[in-house]
Amino acid sequence: MNDEKNVSTEQQTTEEKTRVSREDEDPQRPESAQRPQAEGTSASNALTKARFRRADRLLKRREYRRIYTNGVRASGRWLVVFAVPSESHGRLGVTASRKVGGSVVRSRCKRRIRELYRLHRADMVPPAELVINARRGCENAPWNDLVTEFQSCLRRIRSQLERR
Repeated sequence: MNDEKNVSTEQQTTEEKTRVSREDEDPQRPESAQRPQAEGTSASNALTKARFRRADRLLKRREYRRIYTNGVRASGRWLVVFAVPSESHGRLGVTASRKVGGSVVRSRCKRRIRELYRLHRADMVPPAELVINARRGCENAPWNDLVTEFQSCLRRIRSQLERR
């Protein structure tokens, strides 16, 4: 009862290539693979500066609660910003409840908010710890309107912190 004698030892090859046809390819894709840049170039330095490090984030629930209870608040159509002054450097916490949408929508809102913070972090003088809550519609808001609203909230936060 040895069935192995009927098994072929040669691998079958398919005549058909599994490549995407030219008309279905991405027109933006380069023809050849690009060479990676050398270590320590300006592109890698720019990416390092753009990172949202662990030290820049609020991580614990008690940190969020402290900012909610002791901080000042500014709200807009797509964002609600809470802030307390920081002794060292500013940090950020981002929330998006299920009212905003499903997990994909919430994640997109959070990415957009983190990018807003990264681009306008220098506008926070003096530095503050922020918690930003996304509101419904944040994921589809026009970027320029979102930037304007964020800057407006930062101005109101700054004036409220100066009055304290």
